[in-house]
Amino acid sequence: MEAEEKGASASIWVDEEGFIAEGPNFNVAFVTHHKELVLPFFDKILSGCTALRLLELATKLVEQGRLKRVRTGNLTVEEAKGAAEMMCCLDPNLKTKTGNKDQ
Repeated sequence: MEAEEKGASASIWVDEEGFIAEGPNFNVAFVTHHKELVLPFFDKILSGCTALRLLELATKLVEQGRLKRVRTGNLTVEEAKGAAEMMCCLDPNLKTKTGNKDQ
């Protein structure tokens, strides 16, 4: 609701425990400042094909030393906002409006 009030057409949802979940039509992934790629657990959200493929391909970045680790796990809103990078894993044919992660 807050995102829509600020003009966004989509937002990242938070589960009932306060952890990052997913967007309305996409999964999310974060790269921490410790070079870990983290996607939310798939126990309460759908695992999208793009997110699953990202997990598979990212292991090559670990082998190359560009990432230290790839995992699924719980992320708080504060941890997500503090991430070095954030990405939406969505169908490239979908057109969405993105906004600042701090809004």
